[in-house]
Amino acid sequence: ASMAALRTMTLSLMGGLTLRTSRDALREADESHTSFPQVRVALPVSRTMVVSLGAMALRNYRSGFALPPSQVAGVTYHYAFQREGSLYEFPIGLAAAVSSRLHVGATLDVLLGTVEESWGVKSDSLVAFRTRRRDGFDGLGVTLGAIARPIPPLRLGVSWSPPVRLDLAARTTLEDARLGTVSTLRDTTV
Repeated sequence: ASMAALRTMTLSLMGGLTLRTSRDALREADESHTSFPQVRVALPVSRTMVVSLGAMALRNYRSGFALPPSQVAGVTYHYAFQREGSLYEFPIGLAAAVSSRLHVGATLDVLLGTVEESWGVKSDSLVAFRTRRRDGFDGLGVTLGAIARPIPPLRLGVSWSPPVRLDLAARTTLEDARLGTVSTLRDTTV
């Protein structure tokens, strides 16, 4: 909605990166690496209307933790959890100046993403299992907005986004590194 009075094309680039590693008193390792680049382009198509396209990504790299080794009946076990994932959003927007004091806008947000998780258990030589789950999802969202200017120095804005419905497909597998086998435990589509 704020772009409705735009007279020239605009290009917006933004991004960020976070890195975090920690260890607690039990020597549990926790690690997270995330980046989120964004780009958005807006182009006026008339004196009162603007079309915008964008791309936003949220990438989570190598997030996970490892528990301290434990011993059962003289055998040492190592436990580790890892997660990776991505969320991509592609907004397609339209904004219009209804009057000099009111601008309205709407975007259709195309959402795509994946999340992969794994939980591994290893021992000295007896056990080497890893359970993996891969979720893929996609869906559509809508955002509606308006900006009013009741008096020249004051602007009031409002936006509304209803809940997003995502289609989810999940696959859970069990891997045995000793035998080199992968078994599908469950396939789910929602």
